[in-house]
Amino acid sequence: MKKNKIYLDTSIISFLFADDSPEFKNLTIDFFENYSSKFELFISEIVFLEINKNNNKELKNKMIDSIMKYNVKKLEYNEEVESIAKNYLINNIIPEKKD
Repeated sequence: MKKNKIYLDTSIISFLFADDSPEFKNLTIDFFENYSSKFELFISEIVFLEINKNNNKELKNKMIDSIMKYNVKKLEYNEEVESIAKNYLINNIIPEKKD
């Protein structure tokens, strides 16, 4: 059976360690522990770069370990990815600039 695909941005992975947002942290942990195996999980190269820019080495390592633990795959940039990103911006799903 083919699994549905889910794209994760940096904030989703960071919520695994968000002690200042316990409700989001608990929901995110629940998703990864109990439901994520039912999906194919993906991040982009940009998410991977954002995680690697984190100055908190311990948090950065935990986030990278989580990517591996939950079998999150990295999307390769191609025309389809660019088209989807443009569609998100056009439809204000993701703002072009985050304030």
